[in-house]
Order: sequence, then C-alpha cells, then structure tokens
Amino acid sequence: MDKKNNIIAILDEIEQELRELKLWGAEAFAPSQEAFLSSVPFFMDTMDFHQWLEYVALPKLREIVLEGGVLPQGMLIHTYAEEYYRERHDEFAYLIKLLRVLDSYAKV
Repeated sequence: MDKKNNIIAILDEIEQELRELKLWGAEAFAPSQEAFLSSVPFFMDTMDFHQWLEYVALPKLREIVLEGGVLPQGMLIHTYAEEYYRERHDEFAYLIKLLRVLDSYAKV
C-alpha cells in the first residue's frame, strides 16, 4: 500500500471508530452554519471535537490526499484528543491511537 492509500485507510478507520462510539452521522450532532465561522483551532469554541473531525477535519484531509496534496506538517490532532478526552481516556484510547497514526503521516 502506498502512503496515499494508508492515509485514506486511517481516515476510514477514524470514521468507523466514531461510528462505533455513536458519535458520527447523527442529525443531533450536526453543527450549525454559524459554528463554521469560528477562527479558533479545532473550532473548539463552536463544536465538540467529534463534530470537528466529522464535518471539518476528515473531509478536508480526504480532499487534500485525493487531490495529491500533502498533509499539513506538524499536525498534532491526537494531542488535542488526549486533552479533550482526558476524563474518559479508556473509552477513547483507540480513537486517540488512530489520530496519532494519522499525525505520523504529517511529520515535519
């Protein structure tokens, strides 16, 4: 498997894990249009982390990879996930692990 396919596979696994956690695709989780106007990293002032993953990060990263681009250097998505889920780390350990793998493809 080449790097592009590996990244797409990790993005798919992240989506699947969010589905298993029941944090993907539910109408109740859809952010408002105003939520997308945030200028704060991870849209942390307007979205839950899983919303940002579903509606912002994963679609954008898929687009970048499918168009032949490279991931932003120095992505540290997993570190925000670790902080966001620190009180429930056991429940979200696999998601954090997947995000760490994704981040490894964007090393400086």
